[in-house]
Amino acid sequence: MCDEAKLAQWAKQGLNRRQFGILGGVAAIGACAPMAGGSGGDASLPALTERQVSFETSAGTMDGFFVAPASGAAPGVLFWPDIAGLREAKRAMARRLAGRGYALLVVNPYYRDVAGEQFAAVCIVVDKLGKLLPDKAAAQLGKLGLDNTAVAIIQRVLGLRDLDTLAAALGDDQLGLNREVYDINLTAQVELNDSLTFTTVNGYREFDSAEVFDADGSAAPFLEFAEIATGHQFSHEGRFSYADPSWRASFGWNVFAEKGRQTVPFSTEEGTFLQCLSSLFGAPLIPGIPCVAPDGSVPASVVTQLATGGLATQIPYRSVFENQGTNTSYSMFADVTYIPTPSIELTAGARVLIEERKSGFFADVPNSVLSGAPLIPGQADTGGQTFTAEDSFTAVLPRFNILYRINPFVNVFATVSKGRRSPVVPVNAGGVQPVIPEETVWNYEGGLKLGAGPVSGSLGVYYQVYDNFQVSVAELDSNGNPTGSFVTESAGTASNLGAEAELAVQASDWLSLFGNVGYISGGIDKDNAFSPAYSGARFRLQPEWQAAGGFTVDYPVADGVRFFATPSVTYRSRIFFEVPNDPAISQGPVTLVNARAGVSFADDRFEIAGFIRNAFDEDYLLDAGNTGGSFTVPTFIPAEPRLFGIELTARFGN
Repeated sequence: MCDEAKLAQWAKQGLNRRQFGILGGVAAIGACAPMAGGSGGDASLPALTERQVSFETSAGTMDGFFVAPASGAAPGVLFWPDIAGLREAKRAMARRLAGRGYALLVVNPYYRDVAGEQFAAVCIVVDKLGKLLPDKAAAQLGKLGLDNTAVAIIQRVLGLRDLDTLAAALGDDQLGLNREVYDINLTAQVELNDSLTFTTVNGYREFDSAEVFDADGSAAPFLEFAEIATGHQFSHEGRFSYADPSWRASFGWNVFAEKGRQTVPFSTEEGTFLQCLSSLFGAPLIPGIPCVAPDGSVPASVVTQLATGGLATQIPYRSVFENQGTNTSYSMFADVTYIPTPSIELTAGARVLIEERKSGFFADVPNSVLSGAPLIPGQADTGGQTFTAEDSFTAVLPRFNILYRINPFVNVFATVSKGRRSPVVPVNAGGVQPVIPEETVWNYEGGLKLGAGPVSGSLGVYYQVYDNFQVSVAELDSNGNPTGSFVTESAGTASNLGAEAELAVQASDWLSLFGNVGYISGGIDKDNAFSPAYSGARFRLQPEWQAAGGFTVDYPVADGVRFFATPSVTYRSRIFFEVPNDPAISQGPVTLVNARAGVSFADDRFEIAGFIRNAFDEDYLLDAGNTGGSFTVPTFIPAEPRLFGIELTARFGN
């Protein structure tokens, strides 16, 4: 109903005169009640005359409602209505005053914006939509053809924006990861004769994963994302294996099929987002208002109210994009090993691969109420369509190996093999994109292994050569602004040279010592990358040096009782979390001390042990960069701090 109770209710919601003026844009919908002549049906009042009037002013044509006694002269009264403007309630008030002998002109204070009633038109919209369920009301409101500001205010009056809560937009109102994985596996082996066996390995997996994360890591509702992944996988392998003193061989096939989708919804508040994003790039939307204050408050939360002149305090926004994939691969493989003498083994093999890959992309990216464009620069709507592309590929992957036993304690080996990473069939809002070619790697490896008495160890050296090395790159729009998405690109050639060694010593029946060290010098080749920024960059998460050492005590204390302990120290040099490398998004050298010790009794049926990890509480990062990094606010994920505890173990049965 169009009455003063509605006005009082809306006044409590903080709508001011300017808001009602803009809501006058819906006046074309109609009025609550038709204007009537005479006394409006009140028999206690004398005969009146009334009419709609208009006259020119310096600011335009002002309209209004005039009412006066039907005869005789009367003193004039200029009636300026309250916030809701000209409406039936004010006409009724004017008629009562006119019945007391006054001539009244009730003016339309919003004549500069629209002629006629304001409050009645809004009331009709609210009354009509308020009878519907919220989702139906929101759909109907979108069909009325109103401007964005009027829509935003009516949404606020009806509470329609409550639909856009964090849970509705992202699937959960709490940050974190929920993952469900279901597996079923079947393995069978049949001995066809003393030399020949057949083995089949089959598996099926379904997964459903939902992660809600705050990409900027601040208190502001700025970059709130989710990643929802669902899909299933199937694999089958059949293998015949043959062995005799001079030959070993295998032949088989493999089928792998997967279908999945990755949905990435985004949620924010419009004014906060625009203020925070523009501040990151040095040109804040409203100067002097920080995104987040030192005390953790969010001054940027007032920007929507300031930008709309108080019309709205919050305008939630959401968008979503989805990547889809269907991949099937078929392969046949064969390996043959020839053993001419007990000291030499020569192996050659190959895998022939056929791949069918299909990609899809969908995006629902509405325009912002405030900016009139998608909030994340470069994001584009697919207009309800899902763009798809598909292609097929083949590959041959050989391998060769030689093993030579120098004596019963020492042997040496050398391997040459080829590997690959599948091509990418990219699709985005712009449609089908050029295929990213397969990444190939030739691996050359050699080394020795030894075992003599209480000492065992190994030493290996490897060299890897990559072509079309694939990297994940933050996607930018045509103006160089981040879109929040990542795409795969080819960074050209890359190489890896490494060496590793390990040693174990059984010092006594109850004490053993161990240690290992590795060195890797590798990355994208200099002057051979698609972007100079990638030239010479180290691989992601790959340290130059890493080492570990420790000892194990397993000492019998009494019959059926033993004491055990394994302290260890690990070291890792600097790692980079992104390519190209940025020292600000990296982790320097880290040394960790871990230990586990306890007592086992009743012939190992019961055990009590204590453990400590990161004993000196080193503060270091597990990962950094990620989605927030593309907006210049990288996410930093700390590693596990010092953790210690007690474990109790009991074993039952034989």
